[in-house]
Amino acid sequence: MNNNKKRKCSGNSFCSYFGGEYKIDSINGILSINELITQDLMCDKENQQMDTKYFNSLQSVTNYTLENNLLKLYTADQLKMTFIKS
Repeated sequence: MNNNKKRKCSGNSFCSYFGGEYKIDSINGILSINELITQDLMCDKENQQMDTKYFNSLQSVTNYTLENNLLKLYTADQLKMTFIKS
């Protein structure tokens, strides 16, 4: 992958659609997700709180690993999220 090139990301969360930019350094496993923009959907307060935690976690990511169809996102050495390729 081309290191430190800005790329686009988008997806769905509990209550929102989102989009933004990220930078990746595949040689060193460094990832930064910045400036996420959300479009809120109708949602109860509990799910809105989960949404906030999800976006805060995404934007705090500093590095990643990718093994066996698992994308693991970390802040320093703390695992924040794991995604499975479907």
